[in-house]
Amino acid sequence: MNNKKISIIIPVFNNEKYIDRCLSSICGVNEEDIEILVIDDGSTDHTANIIKKYISNYHNIQYIYQKNSGVSTARNMGLRKATGKYVFFLDSDDYLSKNGISELIRYADGKNDLVVFPYVSVKSKKNEYENKKIKHEKIKIVENSDELIKDALINRDVVFNFGNQKNMGCQDMRSSCSKLIKLNIIQQNNISFNKDIVIAEDMIFMLQVYTCIKNALFVNRIVYFYWQNNNSAINSYHSNYLNNILIVNSYIEKITQKRQYDFNEAVDYYKLNDIILYLKYDIFNKKNKDARAKKYYKINAFLNEFNYKRIFNNVKHSNLYKSVEIKKRLFYRITLYRLFIVDEILFYFLYK
Repeated sequence: MNNKKISIIIPVFNNEKYIDRCLSSICGVNEEDIEILVIDDGSTDHTANIIKKYISNYHNIQYIYQKNSGVSTARNMGLRKATGKYVFFLDSDDYLSKNGISELIRYADGKNDLVVFPYVSVKSKKNEYENKKIKHEKIKIVENSDELIKDALINRDVVFNFGNQKNMGCQDMRSSCSKLIKLNIIQQNNISFNKDIVIAEDMIFMLQVYTCIKNALFVNRIVYFYWQNNNSAINSYHSNYLNNILIVNSYIEKITQKRQYDFNEAVDYYKLNDIILYLKYDIFNKKNKDARAKKYYKINAFLNEFNYKRIFNNVKHSNLYKSVEIKKRLFYRITLYRLFIVDEILFYFLYK
């Protein structure tokens, strides 16, 4: 009988550079309570060899190889294989704190449907937070899942303040990482990652989770270190990103329309940023070789189809919009007036 408390799911693809650090942060501690599921999404480098070295030394690691199918398929494979009371998603270039596993075990007590820990962004090998200790534990219980849904839609980070160590960590409520989620909630409600979504698959997964939980516990314990690569903000190209937007928006509307809470403003606020995502991953991406005239035609068609003017007017006087940085507000306005040449210049200024 398997009585593991936590299943840690790690999707990996060609990450020989960081997978060792990731696994070393979770292996050799509380093996009787933890199962580690490493889903290799068709790696062609030395990733598999590194993982197999850990398998020979630790009995609680499962290595599962699949043909390259994407991170969503890999995570879904992990969910099918998981047997723990809770699941915890860990990306292969991230890692846990020194006492991370112990903290996860401590809160995997079955009392809460979701346990949220802060993450800390790390840009260099010198991690100033590695050995930080929190003197006073603070916890917060949220029993209103609509609050969690809204936080995800407006992309509001939950900031954790640790005594005098202000803003030492935060939590992106769109991310599936650094959270303990009861596995039976995922299974009973048939929640999975949509393999057809290339960006925001995490958010849609978590929105579905939020609609099914009764409570969430927020704990100010440093558990998760998010490795921030120093690549350009425009580092991916999706030639038909519009399809991704349509799928994501369809899920959002389906989820929010079933709730009694009025999410209209939050949904429009989310959709307002669709234009930036469309430009980032498709139109103004450096790998897009379309003629400029064709690009501007596609932007104009996008604005008309999505009724951008109505969305902007619905949001512009809200408190949500007041929190948007001035440069981005300017970008929204010149887009509204179809000043596409200025749009392109400002876009590269904002997202270079």
